[in-house]
Parts: sequence; C-alpha cells; structure tokens
Amino acid sequence: MPALPSLLSDIMSSLGGSSNSRVKSPLRRSDESMLLEDFLLQIVVAYIKFAQMVRFEIGRQKFMELLESMNVREALSVLRNELTPLGVETDTLHTLSTYFLFLSPEELRKTTQWDGAAGNSRKLLLKKLHSTTRYFHFIFLL
Repeated sequence: MPALPSLLSDIMSSLGGSSNSRVKSPLRRSDESMLLEDFLLQIVVAYIKFAQMVRFEIGRQKFMELLESMNVREALSVLRNELTPLGVETDTLHTLSTYFLFLSPEELRKTTQWDGAAGNSRKLLLKKLHSTTRYFHFIFLL
C-alpha cells in the first residue's frame, strides 16, 4: 500500500492539481480541501458500514449456532447485546427473534433453510466475507 503522503498526492492530482505542481488548479485550495475531506469521509463511512456488516454476519452465525444447540439464553444475549446495537433493520431483528419459537434444531434448520454448524454454513459465511472484503479493498485502492 502506498505511503499516506503519496496517496494524498495521487488524490490531489486526480482532483485537478498537485501539491508539487506549479500550475494553478481551477479550484481554489479551500475547494480542493473540501473535496478531499468529503472523499475521505466517504471512505470512513464505507469502512464503518463494512465493519458493521461483517460483525452482523458473524453475530448471526453465532446466534444460529447457539439456537441450534438449544442454548436459548446465550442466543438471546447475542441478539440483544451484539446484533441489536449494530443498527440492523427492525424487520431483520424481528425475523431472527421468531427463531426462538422453533422446538427443535431440525425445525430451525428446515424452516430457515440453514444447514447448521456441522454443514456448510461456516464455509459459506467465510466465502461471503472473503468476497465482500476483496470487493471493499478493490474499491478502497481505486
């Protein structure tokens, strides 16, 4: 990854000027600074959303595995303390909370079309996170 000064110089060049250039940019310096700040803010916001998505997906897997093992108290704790604070849509949380009504692990797996901890669910989660991470890094490096 390029050093921060080099990265900032590249960004400034793409905005129509360079910190080392003697050519005046059509934008005033304050406009360039504002554009750079907006760009960096968008990167930070995207990273925060990405991190929340990763935490949610891992937390949902943990929740499902706890329910599958009939550890209802721990599953409720994950739902309340790990998933809810992430600001997930209410409908998603309500759907997850209905899973407490299943009477057996088999019913949970069948109704939710989730193959369980012994199945491919962990591999599928890792594959999803890996592809999303690669996409995020690709966007970040543009």
